[in-house]
Amino acid sequence: MIYIVAIFLIAVLITTSRHKSAGKTNFIFKKNAASEVKSKNNFSKSFDTTTKGSVIEIESKSHYNSLLSNKKNIIVLDFYSHTCPPCKVLSPYLDKFAEQFQNEAFLFGKVDCINLGEVAMENAVKSMPTIIFFEKGHEAHRITGCDVIGIKKFLESRGK
Repeated sequence: MIYIVAIFLIAVLITTSRHKSAGKTNFIFKKNAASEVKSKNNFSKSFDTTTKGSVIEIESKSHYNSLLSNKKNIIVLDFYSHTCPPCKVLSPYLDKFAEQFQNEAFLFGKVDCINLGEVAMENAVKSMPTIIFFEKGHEAHRITGCDVIGIKKFLESRGK
């Protein structure tokens, strides 16, 4: 078994090194390069962190940091991926919660773990979807998986 794993790893390393030497980059480097370009383009935007009743798409690490600097609201962040079926199931529920709790002290946001892997790693997101509730810039609660009832109970317990 170890022999098979070792051969697989060597094959991956050889394939990766061939792509680099040929002037090509592999899939991982393309994603990082795209997210860096996306982040650089978004520095000039001013982000509205007071939008209530809708889910804000976090577009860069600076946008994430500015959202967490809001100390008045509880920030509800959905760490998701476009390729994750449970994430797709949870998304409309989060939209409904954003509308339902728009008069409360909540701000809802979404973090694409593919484009913003650094933010996902910073928050120790190991599976998707993961919902993290931040109060005064610090994590207050975490729900992993498509637990709609758990999210609703937490929102109701912290609502006005």
